[in-house]
Amino acid sequence: MSNKDNGKQSNYDIKVYSEIFRVLSNPIRLQIYLEFIEKYGVGKTYHCELRQANDGHCQFEMAQRLNIAPSTLSHHMKELKTIGLIKINRNGRHLTIEVDDRSIKLLKKFIG
Repeated sequence: MSNKDNGKQSNYDIKVYSEIFRVLSNPIRLQIYLEFIEKYGVGKTYHCELRQANDGHCQFEMAQRLNIAPSTLSHHMKELKTIGLIKINRNGRHLTIEVDDRSIKLLKKFIG
């Protein structure tokens, strides 16, 4: 994703940025993304264990804080993952979530 010599963004850059901003334009997704950045930092992994609903596991607690259903949270997390803003890995009942530092670099590049 490089700028052309004349300083203008390439068509590819424009498409990538528009997708990032489309995903982050949803207030819930933006809140989730910012919470991961603020609480856990960039490039650091957040670990949680998936268990039954209402037993204090990470996904249920976050959904409660956001006043949404856990399934809605999962949908938003998938959107953030698909565009490359976060990385999610699941190993059995264990989930690791990480803010992708490449997304932060892209946003910094956009801001200039």
